[in-house]
Amino acid sequence: MSSNADTLLNRLLERSELDIRTATDRQLLRLAAEHDDDACYEFVARYGKRLLSVVEKSHGDLQLSEDIVQDALFRAIEKHKQLRDDGAVFPWLVR
Repeated sequence: MSSNADTLLNRLLERSELDIRTATDRQLLRLAAEHDDDACYEFVARYGKRLLSVVEKSHGDLQLSEDIVQDALFRAIEKHKQLRDDGAVFPWLVR
């Protein structure tokens, strides 16, 4: 079996053993970056409302705030490797 196939198999096995609800934020972001819908939904569920509240308070416009939050969440998924500490996800998102 090739190295790429081994890596894929290991990731699939890891995913099958992982409970998305108890996954760390880093695990969720990595899985979301690999197009795992469940991980995306869980990440948004954890941080979406809280982030929207902060953004809406600073912008005052719900439509604009929703767009900003959506962009921030997608960027977080794209840049998931930059996250160094699971405990610092919310401040990282706000930045």
